[in-house]
Amino acid sequence: MREFDVLVVGSGFGGSVAALRLAEKGYRVGVLEAGRRWNADDFPRTNWNVRRYLWAPRFGCRGIQRLTLLRDVLVLSGAGVGGGSLVYANVLYEPPADVWDDPEWAAELAPHYATARRMLGATTTPFLTPADDVVREVAVRAGAGDTFESTPVGVWFGEDGVDPYFDGEGPPRNGCVRCGGCMVGCRHNAKNSLDRNYLWLAERLGAEIVPGREAVLLRRDGDAWCVDTQRPGAWLRRRRETFRARDVVLAAGALGTTKLLLRSRVGGPRVGENVRTNSEALVGATAPDARVDHSRGIAIGSSIRIGDTHLQPVRYPSGSNLMSVLATPLSVRRWSERTVILLAMQSTPSALRARLRHGRLTTEKTEKPVPTHLPVATQAAAIAAELLGGIAGRARLDLPMTAHVLGGACVGTVLDDRHRVLTDPGLHVVDGAAVSANLGVNPSLTIAAQAERALSFWPAKNG
Repeated sequence: MREFDVLVVGSGFGGSVAALRLAEKGYRVGVLEAGRRWNADDFPRTNWNVRRYLWAPRFGCRGIQRLTLLRDVLVLSGAGVGGGSLVYANVLYEPPADVWDDPEWAAELAPHYATARRMLGATTTPFLTPADDVVREVAVRAGAGDTFESTPVGVWFGEDGVDPYFDGEGPPRNGCVRCGGCMVGCRHNAKNSLDRNYLWLAERLGAEIVPGREAVLLRRDGDAWCVDTQRPGAWLRRRRETFRARDVVLAAGALGTTKLLLRSRVGGPRVGENVRTNSEALVGATAPDARVDHSRGIAIGSSIRIGDTHLQPVRYPSGSNLMSVLATPLSVRRWSERTVILLAMQSTPSALRARLRHGRLTTEKTEKPVPTHLPVATQAAAIAAELLGGIAGRARLDLPMTAHVLGGACVGTVLDDRHRVLTDPGLHVVDGAAVSANLGVNPSLTIAAQAERALSFWPAKNG
């Protein structure tokens, strides 16, 4: 059995913050990550390389993109050292203050948003692409032309040939080459993923990252916690290994953390409540040919707002047409080059309830069901299709789809305002499971800011 002062389960936007801030305060920190460690050359060139792109370890696939099909929602999330930052679209928006039930929460988070932006190297996308032009015209035709803007992103564009973040101390980097490959894995070291900032700094201070270890059970052991782990995809219990720490910080993603709490029967009766999809919908428009290449740029370079709906054009790189199988109408040939995908998000209250059934995570609908389709998004896709001279499409499954699942162990129900589990001292939650609202924007920056705030309350180990 290996022991640490604090064990962090997960290495995404919450876990990476915890790893660094606790190491700075003198704790012996261990970080458990189910996925593998990645170098730039390890990422697949396209997402047709399923073994390197998708996460399905029982079938030999150990990539960065996890697809979880539950009863009421299909969830896209990340895997690997750096969590969702390896596969996310780089976007770092702060949500409007009115998404929170508590009007003071936005003010509480404000300085921590600033810290997270600095740590993640946030900057504004410095160029526009044909897909951005399409979205701008969609906004104009919808009477919202003044809402068009370039996105704040965690990408280094190589200005002046100098990396201002690491100042020559970090791993070698190249500027963005506008290949569109952000969500397949950046092969040019331009993406400010967490393994290149928070985790890199945490390891320099002595934090130990243990990849290839999935937490499967939490057990109280006197004044400490034991975390039982196994190799992802392992069938045999004898492959399990146990880690022990006085405090455990859960950051395994909204679904992973919620499942672990439910399976371990800790956290109280409200674990699993208010699982949210960010009220998202994915639609798009496909041109008849690829005379204009919509795969060039970064994953998301602009956004518009039509009423209370935030829309962003999303892209995959040339040749990465695997995700077209989730869309209708199906047209695989040069799909990434011909298609403008539209991600729509709303802060409208909606939620599911997560449960364990026969050891597997499932969901139940609530009185505020999550939307399957958003009329505003459907109309925007129709306008985009007209502009492209093509056809509009949407997700093939008649099921909500989200890349930004939230909730399940929220501040105010399962957690106190310092992210401590109310019923179980020594347990903490700092990932998307703790977020208590649909944000209506990409949640990565909020997860990092909430984690920064929560960790700011921890005392130094010896003082």
